[in-house]
Amino acid sequence: MARAYLEIKFLENLDRSEEIAKESLQIFQDYNRQKLEAAARKLLGEIYLQRAQQNQPSAETVAIQFFTESLQIYRELDLTEKAVEVKQLIFVNQ
Repeated sequence: MARAYLEIKFLENLDRSEEIAKESLQIFQDYNRQKLEAAARKLLGEIYLQRAQQNQPSAETVAIQFFTESLQIYRELDLTEKAVEVKQLIFVNQ
């Protein structure tokens, strides 16, 4: 749902997207679902990149932080393909 609010133009609502993504992140952390936690952090990074495109202060810094945390988890889980995806997002946005 969070991705839909981020990517579908007529549904676009960054606040709602962020709210859902953060709720999901909390659940994944509570149940130690690291792969899903990494995906939620990546999605939050994407949400904040969108905010940065709308010139919201410090949004890009927050995005990079979420991407970095996601990357760390993917590396710990030895999910190379996912780690490469996140690394590319970090590289493009620095």
